[in-house]
Amino acid sequence: MKIGEMVKVSVQNRSAVLSTNMYPNEPKTYVYEGEIVKGPSWLGNDFVCIKTGKLDALDREDVKFVNLKNVISVNDSDFSFENEPAKSEDKIVMVTGSKGDQYTVTLKDDGTASCTCAGYGWRGKCKHIEQAKEK
Repeated sequence: MKIGEMVKVSVQNRSAVLSTNMYPNEPKTYVYEGEIVKGPSWLGNDFVCIKTGKLDALDREDVKFVNLKNVISVNDSDFSFENEPAKSEDKIVMVTGSKGDQYTVTLKDDGTASCTCAGYGWRGKCKHIEQAKEK
């Protein structure tokens, strides 16, 4: 699954599996349809974000954060997180900041990047990423 791709994802409802006696009407699976969008860097590689095109209770665009370990199928084809290819194309670069601090920049194969500095955490961009791209 890549950013911008339109998908239909079936996800196992973990709470229904764990509490069938307490909530017998709880659905066993959820189905989300929409566009894969870039998620926050703190989610990591185990999650994917799907913009459904609907509005949530606060009239914001509805984005589902889906744990890939709970995905059953994508576009009606079976899916296994364990069989997904490793993200070996990602490039890890150590960058020294202006005050001598070391930061880890990850340049991903899909063109996105992340940094361990506080600026990236707040703004989602920083000068360290540009430095890493030049290396």
